[in-house]
Amino acid sequence: MAETSPQQRWFPDEIFSIIFEFYVEEAGNPWLLMHVCSQWRTAARHTRSIWSRIMITHAPPLYYESTRRYQGYEICHTVSLLRNALARAAGSPLDIRLLVGHYDSPISGDSYDDLSRRLIDPLHYDKSYLLIRRLETFGTDFEWLCHVTFDGFEFPSLEHAVLETGPCNLNKRIQSSALRLRSLHLKESGNGEVDWELSKFKRLTNFSLDRHWESSGDGAFKTIASISSLVSLYLRTTEINSFTTLSIPTLQTLNLYFTYIKDNLELPRLQTLVMFSSSIPATAEHPLMLPSLTTLELNSCALEDNFYIKAPILQTLSITEQLTRKVPLSERFEKFIEQVINPEYLSPQILCLERVAI
Repeated sequence: MAETSPQQRWFPDEIFSIIFEFYVEEAGNPWLLMHVCSQWRTAARHTRSIWSRIMITHAPPLYYESTRRYQGYEICHTVSLLRNALARAAGSPLDIRLLVGHYDSPISGDSYDDLSRRLIDPLHYDKSYLLIRRLETFGTDFEWLCHVTFDGFEFPSLEHAVLETGPCNLNKRIQSSALRLRSLHLKESGNGEVDWELSKFKRLTNFSLDRHWESSGDGAFKTIASISSLVSLYLRTTEINSFTTLSIPTLQTLNLYFTYIKDNLELPRLQTLVMFSSSIPATAEHPLMLPSLTTLELNSCALEDNFYIKAPILQTLSITEQLTRKVPLSERFEKFIEQVINPEYLSPQILCLERVAI
């Protein structure tokens, strides 16, 4: 290891810590910092935040760095690795990814109890769960996650979560204790149900729902409607049909991807609407009123399906279209221009067209 140069000694460790945090934030590897010189090694050891991104898994993915890193996270698949990683990050808010069952290494032979002892118990040993600020669960074995009790776990520091939608004890613990939650992304887990009561999360402003279809029931509708301070909503491959009005008075940004909303919408503060192969209720008889909308992006949406939106202060309208529909694109686009783009509905200051042939 190289000795510290006289010039480097003029910099206190606090300066190096700030630099290291920026470096690791851009997907840098903190282990490389340990091999530069003695001062860098000391500074890196005392910069707890650069060790706070930890991936807990039953087996490391096939494609990962030789220095135990994967996608910016330190891989921990044994008790000793996890305890050492938690010790290096001691006192720093944690970013935890829980990966159990993946295509490189599906679960085979390991009992659920053994997995719990290896992957979860170290978090409980020194109450590291109290410091988790971001938590993500993913993988191919949701059954294992449902098996773990998470007894005694609380998440008072949790602000961002990416979770499966299904009923498991982890989700219940989060719902009961993560009152500082600001961002929540729910992914489909295979059971097709969304049962989250989010009214008590007063700081929750960003919500995403991915791959959820409801032929009956209104769990997704109730979950979205229960958020009192929702600012940004992202829906992907989702259908919402509760036969009532979905009112979100605080919503400012709405992103829809392969999503179909059949409920009437009341979005008085919506400023940005992005739609990709999606539809919303907007007809000539019942136009969608968006008095605050300034940006509208339509990508591969059915322009011929009576798309009526009243947005009196719209500034930018962007239309991107695939050239694969049976109806000639020129006819559909001309119809859209004639029926919709007028002072009564949409009259943007800027009109952007991409892959549109008139």
